[in-house]
Amino acid sequence: MHWILRFDYKAIREAYREIKTFIENKTGGEIDNLKTTIENDLGCTGDDSYELISEFIKKYKLDPVGFEFSKHFLNEGELFQPVAWFVLLLFGIVEITVWLLTFGKYNLQLPDSDFLKDRQTLDLTFGDMMAWYLHGKFVQRQEVRIEMK
Repeated sequence: MHWILRFDYKAIREAYREIKTFIENKTGGEIDNLKTTIENDLGCTGDDSYELISEFIKKYKLDPVGFEFSKHFLNEGELFQPVAWFVLLLFGIVEITVWLLTFGKYNLQLPDSDFLKDRQTLDLTFGDMMAWYLHGKFVQRQEVRIEMK
C-alpha cells in the first residue's frame, strides 16, 4: 500500500531538522541523506537501537503498530557470538603467524565483520524514520509519497 502525505515545505523542513538532530544526538553519528541507515551507517545496534526507537516513539507520540524490531535490527545477544569470535581469533592468529614466517610476503586475508552476523536485517533508514514521524504510524520510506501542499 502506498500513502500520499501532503505537507507544506516548512513542515517537511522542520521535520527533517528535528528527526536528524534527534538521531544524531542519540547515535553520535552524522546523517548524510535519507538513505543513511541506523545500524550499518550510524553503528547503533542492540540495546542502543532499541532505546533509540523506544525514545523516538515516546517523544513524538508515534504508533508502533507494524514495526518489528527484530526485522530491522540485531538484538543485543546476536551481537556477541562466542564461537564466531573464537574462530575469528584463531583464524587471525594463523594468518599473522604465516605472515611472520614468510617475513611479510604473505598477503593477510582477514574475514570482514559480516562473518559475525548470523542473519541479515532490513535496518532502518533516516528516510524511514522521517516517513514514520510524518505519517504518525510506522511506514517505510518506499511506502509513502510526500507531496507539497
